[in-house]
Amino acid sequence: MTEDIQKLITSVIEASARACNITVEEVLMEGRPRARVRARFIGWMIISDMTRDMKYPSGINMVTLEMIGKAYGGFNHATVIYGKDVARSKVWGDGVNPPLALWAKAYEDMLAELSPTIVESAPENPRLFFPYTPTGHANARRFLRDIRKNNLRHEGMEDIITFANQQINQYRS
Repeated sequence: MTEDIQKLITSVIEASARACNITVEEVLMEGRPRARVRARFIGWMIISDMTRDMKYPSGINMVTLEMIGKAYGGFNHATVIYGKDVARSKVWGDGVNPPLALWAKAYEDMLAELSPTIVESAPENPRLFFPYTPTGHANARRFLRDIRKNNLRHEGMEDIITFANQQINQYRS
């Protein structure tokens, strides 16, 4: 694992601990208290979304689900898949149940702490209505829900913001 990827995973673990009001050691500890589970699952989802496009020239992912699980204390890839899916349904709702406020707030808090790197990488573009920030992400999700485009529930923050900006620019022109 490269140093940059390790630094990213460490920063997500620290952000998830702060967002759920627990220590980093508790996030990495065994056990299933609600705050620990919430911190782990949302952290796994964020790391997976942020590293989805990081691939070796051969096309193999640089960050595997197994690597994410090991960084969090030795979880296997199946547990990480399950955790990511649970986090997505609790943060954004699953079509039947609405999003849960504690999960959505923890997700937004983590993104707020991690978003300076996303903001710095976004080019200055006057056609960006929704910025690459947690607030822009939340507004883009609301906009897409309002125009009944909710099939992006499982997409990453950047994909949702990009799609929302494309949709709003179609209406502008």
